[in-house]
Amino acid sequence: MNTKLTYIYNKSDLDPVINFLQSGYKWSKKRSDEIMQHFTDQASSTPMGAYRKEDGELKIAILLFDQSNYFDNKEKIISLCSMYAKPSHRGIPAINFARILTEDLESFTITNYSPNYVAYKIWKSVGWEDMKVKKIQLGFIKKFPFYRLANIKNLFDYSFFNSAMYKYIKKKNKKNKKNTIHYILRRLRIKNKFFKINIIDFYINKKEIGKIPFWSLFFHTLKNRGVQINLFINSDDQSSQSDWHDKKINWLIKNSKNFNEYVLPLGSEKCIKTGIEKL
Repeated sequence: MNTKLTYIYNKSDLDPVINFLQSGYKWSKKRSDEIMQHFTDQASSTPMGAYRKEDGELKIAILLFDQSNYFDNKEKIISLCSMYAKPSHRGIPAINFARILTEDLESFTITNYSPNYVAYKIWKSVGWEDMKVKKIQLGFIKKFPFYRLANIKNLFDYSFFNSAMYKYIKKKNKKNKKNTIHYILRRLRIKNKFFKINIIDFYINKKEIGKIPFWSLFFHTLKNRGVQINLFINSDDQSSQSDWHDKKINWLIKNSKNFNEYVLPLGSEKCIKTGIEKL
């Protein structure tokens, strides 16, 4: 059996892979169009996808998003998304695919922000590590008592005069600046019904921003009609943060180089249109 993978470097060659993934994941044609649009600015020197065929049919495929230009091209970073395998190629074939892909991309820092339980186990089995990140949820929740607050030491700066720059995560950085907080908006959904209020996910590198300006974050949340916020923050010492109301997330990383095992999800699938536009 041929164990080599085929890599896609031209957007025009992506259609078969995206159609294969759409069929496997049962996502909409609109979602496929949004994914294709995401590759518009990706350089052809970085692979956009990888797959394995047998007898002329796709058996396993994955998308590869170049994150490098979101970080001023100072580091080569690539993000994996939506790996799918036919039932006949799950288990050992899927692990072999992951191993070869990891070896082929050894010159990149590689990230994965959305592995399901099975994919998480596969990537961990070929040497990937958990990214050093914490999720802190504040505000409205769907279970009693229907709200969550936390006394988080050394996280917020409560000075009324300090502020931060907020960038919608879909936008590329012309230059990385300190005190920049990236975010996305998601409609609050209860029992498949969407409301005109938002959940806001904030992505923060504490080593760049220091303490988060509380009042700046508060007013930005009000402006965007947010009733719940999720803070995704790098965390070196998890043991000291047991009172953070944290929730484990399965972000993964390989070849972390100078990033200390935390890379903001700029340029990843998090940037793909979610149906909510920036206000």
